[in-house]
Amino acid sequence: EKDASVSSTFAASVLTSYAAAMAVRSDTHAMAIEIGGLTFTPGTYRSGSAINFAAGTVTLDGLNEPNPVFLFQALSTLVTAASTTFVLKNGAKAENVLWALGTAATLGANSVLPGSILAGTAITFGAKAELDGCALAQTAVTFSSEGSVVVPFPAEAAAPPPPSSSSVESLAHKVCGTYALQARATITFAGPQST
Repeated sequence: EKDASVSSTFAASVLTSYAAAMAVRSDTHAMAIEIGGLTFTPGTYRSGSAINFAAGTVTLDGLNEPNPVFLFQALSTLVTAASTTFVLKNGAKAENVLWALGTAATLGANSVLPGSILAGTAITFGAKAELDGCALAQTAVTFSSEGSVVVPFPAEAAAPPPPSSSSVESLAHKVCGTYALQARATITFAGPQST
């Protein structure tokens, strides 16, 4: 276990992006708690409580838009069951998916989640769970054996500066261009990892 070094720049950057990601937007779609088997098109989706992925496959359909963005907001948690997967099609890319959570994320063993997580508290990776994006938590990030963070785009490829700090299109790039893995308090590794 090691202490996460948190600079004032990190704190300001992550807290600003977190607030922007959690903001209520006029074009937000209400979503069910369980997302297994559903298909989502570009847009902002909000759960008044949690987001659960118990079984099956979730599809993100970019509709062949030039830069399709998916923002998922939950006032509490995101939980994915073991071995759950996503299908990204018609231009959907992990780098344009963002999960903004009021509290914590728990990724089940062998599950794969596209996008970056901004968690109000913690992010926990099950054994061999994979996040194709950045993991940014207000308190802690914990990895079980062989959990991994895969940054789907290089920092230098980040999007141009956004017109405003609340631009959904820029949030994932803005944060991940600087940090791939960060926590306010601790980052804990329980076994071999890759980041």
